Amino acid sequence: MLMHISSFNARSLCNKFPELHHTLYYENLHVVAITETWLNSKTPHGLLDPNNKYHIFRCDRNERRGGGVCVLVNRDLCAINVSVSAAYTDVELLCLDIIGHRVKCRLITVYRSTDDAHQSEMHTKLLLQCVETLSCVSWPCFVMGDLNASAINWSNLTVSPNCPDSYVLNFAINNGFTQTVNKPTRKSNILDLVLTNEPNTVLGITIDSPFANSDHQSPCKFYTSI
Repeated sequence: MLMHISSFNARSLCNKFPELHHTLYYENLHVVAITETWLNSKTPHGLLDPNNKYHIFRCDRNERRGGGVCVLVNRDLCAINVSVSAAYTDVELLCLDIIGHRVKCRLITVYRSTDDAHQSEMHTKLLLQCVETLSCVSWPCFVMGDLNASAINWSNLTVSPNCPDSYVLNFAINNGFTQTVNKPTRKSNILDLVLTNEPNTVLGITIDSPFANSDHQSPCKFYTSI
C-alpha cells in the first residue's frame, strides 16, 4: 500500500485544533507528524482526535513553554512506539515502527530547538547521537521534522564552518541518508527535513501552504510504499 505522510511545524496546536481536525479527517493521511506542538500534560488526547481515528504518540515539553513532538497514525495501520533511552530525556523526538502488509518502516520525528544558543552544540550532538542509535535498522527509515539547520546547502552538501548545523549534515552523510525536501519551508530556508536511507521509497514530495497561521511554509507531504 501507499502510505501518505504529512510532516509540519505547527508553532502551537493549542489554538489550531479545528485546523488539525480538518487535516486528520479530510486530507486522507495515514501519518501526521508535528513539531512545535506546545502541548503539555494538561492537554488530553481527545482534543487532538475527538473521533478517535488515530493512534496518538506524544513527547511534550512540560517544564517550559513551546517545543514538543506529536505523531498521529491512522488506526488502519499498526504502529509500535520504540522506547528511547533515559540518557536522552532532554531530546524532543518520537520513534515509531509502522507495520504494513508486507514490510515495515521506521519513522523518527524530531524537533531540534535553538532556544538556547549556548547549549545548541551540546544539544545537537546529543539529539543526533540518539537519532543515529534509533536509525540503525535494516528496514527503511525516515527522519522527519524541524531540525533548524538553515546553514546547510543540501544541493551541494556544504555548511558554514564552525556551525552546529554541520553535525546534522555529517549525520546524514555518515549514515547514508538522503535529504528529500528541495524547497524552503520557512522564508528562504529548508528547516523541515525528510531524511531517508531508502530514497527510492519516497514517491513524490510537496510543500503545501502553512498549517493555519504557522510561520513555516509547510507541510511536507509525501508517499512511501509499505
